[in-house]
Amino acid sequence: SLLISRAGRSYRVEDFSDIERGDLELVQKINFKTVASPFIKLYDQQGSGVRAESPIKIVFSEAMNHTSVAEKFYISPTTSGKISWEDEQTFIFSPDNEFKKGADYAIKFLSGIENKYGGKSENDIEVHFSVVGEVKVLSIYPKDASYGLSTDLSKAVVEFDQEVDHTSAQNSFSIFPNIPGSFSWEGNKMTFSFSRSLDNSTKYSIKLKKGIKTVYGLDSNEDYNYSFTTKNKVFSLDIP
Repeated sequence: SLLISRAGRSYRVEDFSDIERGDLELVQKINFKTVASPFIKLYDQQGSGVRAESPIKIVFSEAMNHTSVAEKFYISPTTSGKISWEDEQTFIFSPDNEFKKGADYAIKFLSGIENKYGGKSENDIEVHFSVVGEVKVLSIYPKDASYGLSTDLSKAVVEFDQEVDHTSAQNSFSIFPNIPGSFSWEGNKMTFSFSRSLDNSTKYSIKLKKGIKTVYGLDSNEDYNYSFTTKNKVFSLDIP
């Protein structure tokens, strides 16, 4: 903020010394802002799940100096590829060949990348991503080792970390003691709906055999075993 003020003043002409000085009066206030440092506004590849052939998209906070960004861009492990821009803010890196499945990568922009207005980053900017690897189970319902569940439980739900071949996943699924049912899917969640009530005081074991086929990653390489137990049957006797 720039403040401009004035005050009435009378003075001696001979030596310019004050005779009288009035109170300060604000004449004008001017606000201005220095150029902002660029930063990453949106990055949707964080965590796991990037497909091996997918380009990496990073959105900066404002229009960027494209040459500056390209000069200070590094990716580890070193990967050959092409840099392009969707618009003034959206940086895209497309690998010449697929990223290595199951591998972790880091992208770094060294300090000093510039936006269109001359603002420079003061520190390195780094983001990370993982490429889809072996099929893994993210969650299962009911939870492993659950106890005292109702015999009216209607389904078991398995969520995978990526898209899988439905038939392969269904063939890998087994439950003991055996209970008839049917499969349905919602995204990466496989639901096995029981066609009858469960038995009391029974431990049910669910197994998913390795070898579940992937769509974009690598097939599963380990077995998964879970279990849950239904509640005991209760008899209420009419005793005073």
